[in-house]
Amino acid sequence: MKLFEKSLIACDIDGTLMANGIIPEVNKAKIRFFIDNGGDFAIATGRSLCAVSDVFEQLPEATLGTYANGTVIYERKTNEFLYDKTIPLSDHEIMYVINGRFPDVGIEVHYQDRVGVFNRTVETDLHAKYERMDAPDLIKEDIEKLRLNKILYLFNSFEERRSIRPFIERFSLQSDFVDTTVTYYGRQRYFLEQIPKGISKAAGVKELARLFGTEKGSVYAIGDYYNDIEMLEVADISAVPVDSPDDVKEKATYITRKAENGAVADFIDYLTKVRKK
Repeated sequence: MKLFEKSLIACDIDGTLMANGIIPEVNKAKIRFFIDNGGDFAIATGRSLCAVSDVFEQLPEATLGTYANGTVIYERKTNEFLYDKTIPLSDHEIMYVINGRFPDVGIEVHYQDRVGVFNRTVETDLHAKYERMDAPDLIKEDIEKLRLNKILYLFNSFEERRSIRPFIERFSLQSDFVDTTVTYYGRQRYFLEQIPKGISKAAGVKELARLFGTEKGSVYAIGDYYNDIEMLEVADISAVPVDSPDDVKEKATYITRKAENGAVADFIDYLTKVRKK
């Protein structure tokens, strides 16, 4: 039996697998070592499927993954959607309310492997450029015909997100709202993601483990931010890069080096020692 047979690593992208759009070579090498030794490696990201071409180019071994914070599972080998959870149509309305009240907030809509922009700002343009997404403008009439996996709100600052969140929480909705962040073009960006209630990366990872036939006790996860917490909690062994928020680090079994220094490779080295005991 191979060292990592029937085991699974679920791996976040930004701030974990890659930094500033680059996957460190040491991560690529260790992921291949993990796969060669029988393990299953899966992306578990807040990014939508249309926004991961840079990952696929650098790491073609990543064929099955969960995207848009656990709302979608997609298999690249067969071009097949295995899981697809969507926001109730009635909950689209909060997007239009936010746009009317806070017109400076950028708004994107994400559905399977596509993305559109409802309210275009500098932040939506930079986001599309960084993630290499084709993101056309959509009007309300377009959006109401779509089944949305997530709605992404892009803020100009942390303070803007913090001040607007209580306004959103006043509404009774069948959606959850998750804080996320990414650093690109020299500055940290602050998002709020609207996703179907009860869906998270944890739900996506559980489904991945079922699809892979992962053995009990062999689900591993690594991530760096608040939208990773439930995934870290559901994993049997979890890891967090050392520069993650302190309350996220509290959820981890193991603290790795920074993303740019090979956080995933560090985690696989740790798992290797655990499995060899």
